[in-house]
Amino acid sequence: MIESEVLLRSTCGTRETEVLDGEFDHRDAVLTDDETAANDTTMVCVSRAKNGRLVLDLCPPPNGQER
Repeated sequence: MIESEVLLRSTCGTRETEVLDGEFDHRDAVLTDDETAANDTTMVCVSRAKNGRLVLDLCPPPNGQER
């Protein structure tokens, strides 16, 4: 588990995070129905794991650069 001051102090909608593996129970009011169904991103401030393991990209490249 990662505990970060940034995550602890964020407002819903500011911590959209890429989902690399796993399935979320999306509890946000920010993502559209299509975005929720795609399960590519999540709002880590309020969403939870549906089952087992989750793999997230918590350190995306700056300014939209690709890895």
